[in-house]
Amino acid sequence: MNCLSLKKKLNRPLFFALIACFLMSGVVLAQTTMVTIEGTITDEEGRALPGATIAVKNEETGYSHSSISKADGRFIVSGIQPGQYEIEVSLSGFATQIRRGLTFTVGAKLAIDFTIAPATIEESVTVIAEVPMVEVTKSEIGSVIERNKIDSLPLLDRDWGDLTLLKAGTQDGTSGGQPAAMGELLLDGIPNEWSASNSVRIGIPADAIQEFRVVTNMFAAEFGNASGLLRSAITRSGTNDFRGRTSFFYRDEMLDTPNYFVNHSGYEGEKLSKDEYEKTDFGQYRYGGVFGGPIVKDKLHFFLAFENFNRTDYGVIADTALLDPATVPIKETKPNVLFKLNYQLNEKNLFFVRYDFERMFLDGEGVGGKNSLDRAFDIVRRVHDVQANWTFYVSDNAINELRLFYSHTYQRMRPEGYDFGFHVDYPYTMPYSINRPSGNFGPNPGRPSGGDENRFQIMDNFSLFLGSHNIKLGFHYTNPGHVSDVYALIPGLYIFTTDKPFDAADASTYPLRFQYIVGSPYSENPYTDIGIFAQDSWNVFPRLTLNIGARYNYYDISVLDIASTKSGNFNVRLGFSWDVVGDGKTSIRGGIGTFTANPPLRAAGNTNRNNLVSTYTIMFPGYPDPFQPNPFRPQQPGQTSNNEYTSKPGLNPAHSLQTTLGIQREVATDLSVSADLVYSKTSNLWRRIDQNPVIPGTSFVRIDPTRGEVRTIDDGSRAEYKALMLTCNKRYAKGWAFEVSYTLSDSKSMTEAGEFDLVHSYDADGWEKQFGPTNRDARHRLAMNGIFDLPFGFQMSGIFYYTSATPWTAFEGTDVNLDGLRTDYVGDEYRNSRRGFGQSYFNVRLSKFINIERLRFQFFAELFNLFNTANFTNIEDDIRLANFGNPLSAGDPRLIQFGVRFNF
Repeated sequence: MNCLSLKKKLNRPLFFALIACFLMSGVVLAQTTMVTIEGTITDEEGRALPGATIAVKNEETGYSHSSISKADGRFIVSGIQPGQYEIEVSLSGFATQIRRGLTFTVGAKLAIDFTIAPATIEESVTVIAEVPMVEVTKSEIGSVIERNKIDSLPLLDRDWGDLTLLKAGTQDGTSGGQPAAMGELLLDGIPNEWSASNSVRIGIPADAIQEFRVVTNMFAAEFGNASGLLRSAITRSGTNDFRGRTSFFYRDEMLDTPNYFVNHSGYEGEKLSKDEYEKTDFGQYRYGGVFGGPIVKDKLHFFLAFENFNRTDYGVIADTALLDPATVPIKETKPNVLFKLNYQLNEKNLFFVRYDFERMFLDGEGVGGKNSLDRAFDIVRRVHDVQANWTFYVSDNAINELRLFYSHTYQRMRPEGYDFGFHVDYPYTMPYSINRPSGNFGPNPGRPSGGDENRFQIMDNFSLFLGSHNIKLGFHYTNPGHVSDVYALIPGLYIFTTDKPFDAADASTYPLRFQYIVGSPYSENPYTDIGIFAQDSWNVFPRLTLNIGARYNYYDISVLDIASTKSGNFNVRLGFSWDVVGDGKTSIRGGIGTFTANPPLRAAGNTNRNNLVSTYTIMFPGYPDPFQPNPFRPQQPGQTSNNEYTSKPGLNPAHSLQTTLGIQREVATDLSVSADLVYSKTSNLWRRIDQNPVIPGTSFVRIDPTRGEVRTIDDGSRAEYKALMLTCNKRYAKGWAFEVSYTLSDSKSMTEAGEFDLVHSYDADGWEKQFGPTNRDARHRLAMNGIFDLPFGFQMSGIFYYTSATPWTAFEGTDVNLDGLRTDYVGDEYRNSRRGFGQSYFNVRLSKFINIERLRFQFFAELFNLFNTANFTNIEDDIRLANFGNPLSAGDPRLIQFGVRFNF
């Protein structure tokens, strides 16, 4: 049965059945972002009290929810938006109890019990309370980054996603030793991804984010499309008070320390005096504001956010045999607008609509390291997003949330001075690209390129609360229509094996190969993604919860034959959480389950595009005209077409098996500690194999000499991850907050970039030698952050981050085994067998607040990399070169940023 017929058999009946289910029963919960509270109402003797009314009210918006306790005194209220709440419990003959100041965070599931006392007259008891630090019914390893941390911690580019690194188990945008494309970022419950690469589609201003939850392992079956890091963020909403903020951030080169390779003569070289180097002009101005309030009090609220920044940064060209060290300006502008409406019609109907727009222009990208100024290109991107949510509270036992989403993304990457669009006419007037061991010259061989995406998504979640069972069903349907144009290898790329200048009389100075394509690379890449899940949070005993779930994932992508009934299509998850003490402050948690990541569309795009063009390689070409003969060596094997790109029949979607065991304990009212053991094994990671490789020892003769490369996407790659994660978290209270996260880990993989990965040697053990530490593998990671209120309106905050040395690979730089590849490992080494440098930084902020009635001014200074640590990167991996093993780049030096905010 082909994919199309299976899609028709599965897609329509399932879609309409779930819609019918929704319309008839009208019941559900969206735990992706919303909050659930449950507990028991008892008297002072511990007897259950049925019929008590539980009223939950948002203290800022006035939105309310209510429930009635059952015969056993249990109650549950779900579908609550994160925020500040009060809970009122009332029952005739008993004193009404009101708890205020309860902060509910995104996706929380909390156990809160009430004990109420008899009363002979009508009376009430009001207390200021805190929510529990431990979610004793959840199995996942995750926690929330609250609004006060987004507001108070130093953030260089105001990128709230950078705070992910504060959590144990995270690795530079991913977790579990998996490629970044295996993770998911949800924005108000909808994936915020560019389907081509599963990267972040639109950046939301930090001032527009309420908070976000970071989950590294064992998330529930309702979460699909990720086998690695899961992040779920919610945007802010208006309240019953008109509130706003304006802000301005300023950075300038005169405030910063020069990059290590600007004021040093190479790695470990002499430090230069100020008159021996010149700092590139750098400046950044970031400004914006938010404003929100009521349109109809307690009913309809609006929220508006705007942010823009203009930046001139610089790339640092390395000091190599062919390049002189230099700094090159990179200019960027990016305005962003968000508008949101929230409306509670009544207790049973809650709506919101959100619109986002972002425009980005980046001038001068791609320069630095061994890339010369010629490699610069521009990036232009525009994104429009629209989301609508309807949460329907049918009864005390059921809720339904429907989400509709549409996005349009436009992106172009083009060499400077060339205004390419789709369907570019031939021939090109661009010069050839040239790669040498010590430098890359000419335009970037992968540019220009572009892509447009029109993304439509519908999600519906349905929850039913039956006694000790919290059952949830749901589905999503995503259809990101995508078109792309990638003009790689046009007009062509020369590859040299020497740095010596070309000499027509010297055979050793001629290029090894020349690669080019002919044809139009414009491609359309339809994509359908369907997910269906069912899960149950079952209170087996009052202190033991089992979280059981199953999920089915279906993918239909242009030109790829993806399986619909293999292991990667089905996920089964079993987790437990045991409140071992019974005081709601301790959880022993763990579980085992499988998790599938949605395939990035670029796999299909590259396959489709390469089938639309003819790719040629000329071995031993002429120079400067590749089509003229080489006077010393005949062109071999001539002009060989490499345009065979395929995929393995029945590709299995990449998926991981994860198992965890841990404990979390609230040791004080605002302090918790946790420890978790994690093991993850990822199977069926995608890669590209050559089914017609060069025979080692022949330099260019393929198994079938009548054909060129036959690059096929297959699912034979794997990864493995082991970790111990420790966390101590003191939430913000009484003027201070502090958090420490430590990860001891070991991560290995065969690939890093998924379907872009190619083998480095055609020897029989070539792929096995690919299995080694991941590029992000570091034995030790330590993250600390803190916020401290000081006297006289001052506040100090800071972030310290340390990671031990990450690996790198040493290459011979020549074709030692004569298989046509110059990526042979040194000796008998394997991928990433060597260790480079650790990284560390300490960022601090000092703020001064001035309050004038309802107005509040904040002035602050931020220092990033306070101790000016040289965090070296980009190690020279060619053993033939003099600076082999030395870094070619360094991270940011000490930087200073000033800012001011005005809250009203």
